[in-house]
Amino acid sequence: MYTTRVEIPYAEPVWLVAEWPDGTWCDLHELREMTHMSDDYQIVRVLTHDEGFTPIKTQRWSPNCK
Repeated sequence: MYTTRVEIPYAEPVWLVAEWPDGTWCDLHELREMTHMSDDYQIVRVLTHDEGFTPIKTQRWSPNCK
């Protein structure tokens, strides 16, 4: 059975997460606890998420982004 996820735009100013190439992610305040993961993560801004607040669409982030 195929189900689609509801995409909800993130309305707060900025939600930044660490995201790995395999799709694993965590909030930045949890990054120190992810010692079992490699160092090849990127910091991304969450643009949309599902009802469980799992990021769907993200955008690379840098301190110069607004």
